[in-house]
Amino acid sequence: MRQAYFSFWFENRDDLKGKPLLTTASGKTAKECIEKVEEFFKTTLNESEYTITERFMGRNVIKKLEFNAEGTFQSMYKAQKWCIDNDYSYGSSDGDNPDALWKGKCAISKWHNLSAQERRSCDGALISRREGPALIYIFN
Repeated sequence: MRQAYFSFWFENRDDLKGKPLLTTASGKTAKECIEKVEEFFKTTLNESEYTITERFMGRNVIKKLEFNAEGTFQSMYKAQKWCIDNDYSYGSSDGDNPDALWKGKCAISKWHNLSAQERRSCDGALISRREGPALIYIFN
C-alpha cells in the first residue's frame, strides 16, 4: 500500500495565511491517492472561502504542467519544447535532481552545481525521468 503526503498552504485567510494544511492518502496507485486528496478538498473545503497554493521545493507554485508521451525521454522533450516556446531556459539533466528553469535566454548548470541561492531564485523546475510524465513547476 502506498502512502502519499500532500502539503498545501492557505493564502487568503488572515488567520491561516501561510500555515500548512497537511493531508495523507493511502491507495494502490499514486493516481488513487491523488483522487482521494481531491475528494477531500471538494468535500471538506468550501472553494469560495479558501485559496490553496501548492508548494514544491519550499516555493509557491503558480503553474504546474504535466507532459506525457510514449517512448524514452519523449515526455522530457515535450516539456523542453514548452520551455523554449514560452521563453524559459532549462538546465542540463542531472540524474534524479530537477532541472532549474529561468525566464529568458541563459545557460544553466546542472542542479548539483547550482548554489543554494541560485536554487532558491530559479523561476521553475522541470522533473523528468527516462520514462513516464515530465512535470514543470513555475514559481511565483
